Amino acid sequence: MKIAIDVREFSAGRKTGIGSMLSCLLRKINKYEKNFYFILIGDKNTKLPFPLADNCDFYVYNFYPTILWDQMAPIITFQKKRFDLYYSPYYKRSLFLPVPSIVTVCDLIDIAMPKRSLHKYISLPLIRFYSNKTKVLTISKYSRDELEKVGIKNISCVYPCVREIGAKNKYDFYPPLNSKGKYIFSLGDDRPHKNMDFLILAYKRMRALFRNSFSLVIAGGKEKYREKIDGGGEIISLGVLDDLDIDRLYNGASIFVFPSLIEGFGLPPLEAMKAGCPVLSSGMPPMPEILGDGAIYFNPLDLNDFAQKVERILSSPEELSTLSIKGRERASIFNEEKFCLEMAKVFKEAAGCAG
Repeated sequence: MKIAIDVREFSAGRKTGIGSMLSCLLRKINKYEKNFYFILIGDKNTKLPFPLADNCDFYVYNFYPTILWDQMAPIITFQKKRFDLYYSPYYKRSLFLPVPSIVTVCDLIDIAMPKRSLHKYISLPLIRFYSNKTKVLTISKYSRDELEKVGIKNISCVYPCVREIGAKNKYDFYPPLNSKGKYIFSLGDDRPHKNMDFLILAYKRMRALFRNSFSLVIAGGKEKYREKIDGGGEIISLGVLDDLDIDRLYNGASIFVFPSLIEGFGLPPLEAMKAGCPVLSSGMPPMPEILGDGAIYFNPLDLNDFAQKVERILSSPEELSTLSIKGRERASIFNEEKFCLEMAKVFKEAAGCAG
């Protein structure tokens, strides 16, 4: 089966959950399913994060604006390669392809917490429009249920896999933070739903005894800074880092915290779990669905709830050890074989549907 895939998510210097999902799929699926041939379609900014495999072709088109690329690039590629299925990692697709398509809706964050007010009003009509009579892929049961509530049909749910952790042992630390420095680690950018402002306020709400013992280290945002807290403690923002440095931060952290208000899935806490780092997570959906009993949960709107729980956990070596063990067990569920086989099943189902 020939499958064309929009791979613009592999933009130079960009690291996303969708990109991680695509990378795992394209690098690993051939181990479990030999009958797929992939035609990758990108633009001038696309930089593949892996060598092109024998079962892949790669085409680049520079149509502008984006909406023109969305429609024209797949059509021109179809004329060259006559593929059987088109897979978009976004809710958009080419409307004129004579073959079935899969669109992806990871979440409804643009409706619940839009970055721009216009998104709240245009996102859902566009999702409904592009998903009509088309297979829809999502990444959690929570997202599936939310989509069904707004009338989206023909949905398949596939959990992404957790990537391999590059730092191999607990003594491989991020260089500026040596093994003597204890810290609480979090990974997230400045989008409102990531709730990083809450995390900073909650850290400041912790008692000085704990702030003096544990810095707060944040990666993923645009800014780099160090802030000394009156009465003790320090916040260190490291900006965007590559996977290996993030893995080193997981390895060195006393605990990983994830304060998000809403997610489609939530890979960072699972990555932390795979590294053996204890996890304290927001209790908002879908996090309990994804993390199960491998994490402790807090109310991401309650500063005191966070402060009390993180202080309790950091005071208990036994609880930290239990969380580390349970977290590793939970992360192991989200493995590449299960992900690839489920994606192969979705591809086959979609290819058998009427366009």
